[in-house]
Amino acid sequence: MTCDKVASASDLHNLALPDKETFLSPPVSQLLNDSGTRSGLSFSLQRYLVPSGSNDEQNYNFYYCCECDIYKLERGSIVNGEEDGTDWQKATCNSLPIESSDHLNHVICQNIINWDAIYRLIGDIPVETMGFEKHSSIVQKLVPVMECSEQVLTAMSPSVFRMSHMSKLGWTGQPEVIVDCFEMLQKGAGYHTLSMLLLTAVLERALGNVYLLRGVQCPSLLNTLLSTPELVHTFGQFQMSILKVLMGPPTSLNLRNITWHGFAGPQEIPLRCVAFLILIIVSLGEVIGDVEIPQRPYIAYPHVSMYQGVLPAISHVNCQPDLWKRLVHSSCFVTPTFKPYWELALHLLQHGRHGYGLALLLPQLEHGLRRVFTTVNKCQERMLTAENTVLFTTFDEMLLPQLADGRENKLMSAIGESYMMVLFDLLVHTDGPRIRDKLSHGEINFSSLPLVLFDHVSALCLAFCSACLPSDAPLRTENGVYRLLAAIKGYESIFHPRSALVRQIKDCSGSLSTWSELCVPDDRVFDGIRCSWSNVSATEPLFRPACQAALSITQMSSTFCDGGLDKFVLPFEHIVKQTQHLLQGMTGSTLYRPKAELELIGLLRCIVQNCTALSEQLQNGLNLRFRQLQEKELRSRQRATYQRALESITSIGVGTRLALVVVCYVLDTLEHRTAADDRHKTARCLKRTLQYVENLRSMTHPTRNRWMETRALTEAFIHSFLIHDPAPISGLKSLP
Repeated sequence: MTCDKVASASDLHNLALPDKETFLSPPVSQLLNDSGTRSGLSFSLQRYLVPSGSNDEQNYNFYYCCECDIYKLERGSIVNGEEDGTDWQKATCNSLPIESSDHLNHVICQNIINWDAIYRLIGDIPVETMGFEKHSSIVQKLVPVMECSEQVLTAMSPSVFRMSHMSKLGWTGQPEVIVDCFEMLQKGAGYHTLSMLLLTAVLERALGNVYLLRGVQCPSLLNTLLSTPELVHTFGQFQMSILKVLMGPPTSLNLRNITWHGFAGPQEIPLRCVAFLILIIVSLGEVIGDVEIPQRPYIAYPHVSMYQGVLPAISHVNCQPDLWKRLVHSSCFVTPTFKPYWELALHLLQHGRHGYGLALLLPQLEHGLRRVFTTVNKCQERMLTAENTVLFTTFDEMLLPQLADGRENKLMSAIGESYMMVLFDLLVHTDGPRIRDKLSHGEINFSSLPLVLFDHVSALCLAFCSACLPSDAPLRTENGVYRLLAAIKGYESIFHPRSALVRQIKDCSGSLSTWSELCVPDDRVFDGIRCSWSNVSATEPLFRPACQAALSITQMSSTFCDGGLDKFVLPFEHIVKQTQHLLQGMTGSTLYRPKAELELIGLLRCIVQNCTALSEQLQNGLNLRFRQLQEKELRSRQRATYQRALESITSIGVGTRLALVVVCYVLDTLEHRTAADDRHKTARCLKRTLQYVENLRSMTHPTRNRWMETRALTEAFIHSFLIHDPAPISGLKSLP
């Protein structure tokens, strides 16, 4: 459903209006309202990230030398020139108390981190896994350094930052993102969280690129990546240890995970942390120097066009943006303290920064869904904080059918299958965008992210807001809300393997149907070829056995026989409409399917993929040979090969279409194949079919041209369904 116009009252009768069950039940909504407003950071983390001005803080003095462009920090005061004759200018900041010596700490030199000075301040950081207490002591010592980083960067203009540091940001692959994060330092608290989201994603991607200078397979986990010898060799052990303190294991500050999983509120990511991370990125770029870092290509997402028009497009000019604001402020899906994030996401969209808006919106979706998850499963304690002693409650856990203790996950019964299908398509299925994983790991260029993805995610978020409206909310009756909920209710999975298989079958049938457009030489060139192609049912010996095999496979199923199996198997026949008719009745569930069923779907997809590739290969090759024949470019040996190919094409077409019959029938009966023995036999039959089409594809490759062998191969494949018991795929007698 597109959002090309705002629905009027007269349009409502054309919509599949949601029933009352589309909204979350009042008890759930009330519980969400009563669940409190805590954002999610644990107290143990907040005590180290408390903003400046806390009563628990002690005074620290920062000094700056204009001539040397060096910053240092000291407890207490220093008279100008007292230490070394240098004219130090005093600038006071507040920070938490630290344990440090009284010697000078030149923590930032020429706007670059002085790693030696920080090492003297902190000391050795253990390489092995550290507990929370050790991380706490290191963080305490780092806080003044973070404060100094904040003071340095906030005193710098964007033009000076670009001039000084742009050359040191090229290794990241997205230097403009780092510059944007620097400019966000002067903005509100919500921008600090956005900056942390962007910085951690870009940094992880950049570190992976550096790793691949020496390594082969980049680790998928950031904590593992930071521990690799390849990065330690390039940057140094101490530098990597500092990064692990900031965004390593759960016992660290873990800044990446608490922001990307939606735990941090607008006021809980201090400016000092963002500034420190920016300076770290710049300083690592100083270490890289002029070394050319190959950049891995970003994900292009060509297939997300299938999302176009599925849900109302919030970015469309005719959609009312105030619906967004009113839903956010009325729905109990949004924690009150998190509302600035939602408003900022809309602001970014309106200013053409939908990539940044999506980065900010995804954690809010996870945060809101976690509130529903913990409410319906009666484990509200899992919602409040991101603790370092227990696993976070994330999308991964929320989308499982069971809880960790074995109880049923009641999330699906609370929100409905349609919402779950949208979430699985968006976050889980391999063929889908898996947008949260890809975006958070830096695999997507923020500036080129498709707008349709933002539209889809934002529509899903607003649908959740709509479903969680209080029972007396006036917004429940508005057209925009009805449109969102109706679109979600009618949603069908796009990226589940079964859905992808259906699309592949349609593409394959379309490719096979275009064989009728192949150019055929005149009978005077190759005697009888054109005549045999025009009457395959009479001239192709394998056609009748293939029809018998198809009937044997499908057990005279009305689904198949009504469309005429003989025409389906007959080469050069158009079967697009017949295939679409077959697939219309092949609906099936896509949620929480057994692993064995998904393995069968995987085999079916491989068969269809090879059939399509074979069809395209044959058509390209035969059309090329025909053009060469017309232009008299074929030598005698090539003419003989071309003739054998033309003589073999009808038997190949019969066999390929029979393979497609096997695929369609197994797909139609897939959910009835529950017995392990039945699935095992089906898999064995499908592997035989896959081997057949793979061999056909290999034999007909332009570099092999083993055309005469294809007939014997096809004959053996057809007779395998006639001589042997076809029960492996057709033994479901109870089906029509």
